[in-house]
This record gives sequence, structure tokens and C-alpha cells, in this order.
Amino acid sequence: MLLNRRSTLIRAFTPLARSFKNFQSPGPKSLDSIVNIRKFEKEEPHAIEEIWNNYHLAVIDVVSRVVPIDKYKLLLHRTKESPMFVLPIFKNIGYANMVVQAQRDHILFTSMREYKEKESLAAPYVSLSHFTDLAQSKGIVLVRAEVNTDQVNKGEALELIKNMYDFYLMDDLYRDFVQVFNLQPHMFSFDRLMEAVMKLRPPVAKQTKQDPRGKIDLKKQTTTPITQSPHLIKKN
Repeated sequence: MLLNRRSTLIRAFTPLARSFKNFQSPGPKSLDSIVNIRKFEKEEPHAIEEIWNNYHLAVIDVVSRVVPIDKYKLLLHRTKESPMFVLPIFKNIGYANMVVQAQRDHILFTSMREYKEKESLAAPYVSLSHFTDLAQSKGIVLVRAEVNTDQVNKGEALELIKNMYDFYLMDDLYRDFVQVFNLQPHMFSFDRLMEAVMKLRPPVAKQTKQDPRGKIDLKKQTTTPITQSPHLIKKN
């Protein structure tokens, strides 16, 4: 029975890989549509990270982070080798399975249940993009993920994205789960995956109205970004 479940899981992902070729992120297509890159380049990497994350902090439908260039290159290599994966997303009651599909600078998260029902018409729940404009000059890559808040809240998206990076960037997790899923699917164990994910989860006390890092109160968030920094000038 477990073998049948694995086989069904792998078969379900094949058409998704084809449909993803035409995927376009619903968010900004370039970094200069969000920030003034010329002013950004005058800042140190740690200052850029603070500005970037503070800018998106109060936006309820966007998740941001900054990735060092060496981690980004490793992620790029591994997503090319293993472009698909599956991760749970934890809800107030239980969890839902999410399909992870990567193509170069974009990573798409889609509900497995919805995909099985709608196939290529299934809407992405989270659409993540990497902006490499500052990779050479500052050694960092800026990350922005658009969240479909009708399906996933920001705290859930934060945990899902963190887990994706952990499984692709931590050698043991990548070897034991992501590589196996892509290269030896008959050996993949969803039960073992769940055990590994649960070990990554923060204490239960932080799982209420805060994000997984216990820093963001979702009640205080809006859909309008805070633009206090002169470095973050939206262009018309």
C-alpha cells in the first residue's frame, strides 16, 4: 500500500513539471521595480538585509529573506539536480502536503490536493523569486515570495520556505530526502520525512499568531509596505 502511495505521488508530479515551464511569478519581475539599486549598492550587505526585510515585514502577503551567494549557488545546483520535492505545511488543525517545484531563480509551492484536482490550472500558494542583482558586488541574493493569503498565512509560508531551504541546503537532509525523492523515488519514505520536519519545528508556544521565528504579529500586518527607507523607492 505504501508503494502504491509513492507511485501515485511521483506520477502526479510529472505533468506539473511540464506546466511549470510557462510559470511567471505574480510579483515584481525585477529588483529595480522594488528598490533603487544604485542607492542600495552604496550600503553594506548587513544594512541591505535589514532594509530589505524591514521593508517587507508589515506586508501580510509577502515573505522576504537574504541568502549568501555561496548558499544560493548550492541551492541552484541542487534544484537543477533535484527540481521537485514535497513538504507538509502545518495548519491550525493537521497539515496539508505541498508540491515544491524549482526552475532556476523561481520556486513554486502548490497544494498537492488542488493539483490532483485541477492539474495545470492549480494556483500556486507561494511563489518565490531570487534576485541576483547584488550577488557579485555584495555577495548576497535577495528573496521575495508572494503568498496567496486565501490559502496560506504568512506564518505558514515562512515555515514552509524555511523548511525548503533547510532540506536543500543541509547536506544530510538533502541526501536522505530530496535526492532520494528525485533519483530513487521507490526508496522515499513520507513517514521519515514527517519525522525530520517535526524535528525542525519551533516550540509549540511560538505557533499561534506569530511566525515560526516568533517575531511577527500577523494582526499588525497590512497589505501596504512600509517605505521609511529612502533606499526603497517604488518606481512607476
